[in-house]
Amino acid sequence: DPTRNLYLFFGCRYLERDYYYADEWRDVPQLQVFALGSRDSSGSRRYVSVLLEQNAELVRDLIGRNASIFVAGNSKLPTLVKNTLIAITG
Repeated sequence: DPTRNLYLFFGCRYLERDYYYADEWRDVPQLQVFALGSRDSSGSRRYVSVLLEQNAELVRDLIGRNASIFVAGNSKLPTLVKNTLIAITG
């Protein structure tokens, strides 16, 4: 359905170097991308779970509407995202 809203919470190490499809994703009108480079800021690293927390209201709404969630990343990331989603939904 082309009128459906799509949301992508994207994390990588450095947005400048690792955000490979940024231009292509900007060309998809129904796609809203939330992107974060975990090593872009000084100090502690921030991961995609931070984006989920910052947009908790949207995430709760999407889950309430039976959104599909796909997670990819290293072995720790899926657990971190799962725990964040559990915390967001209470």
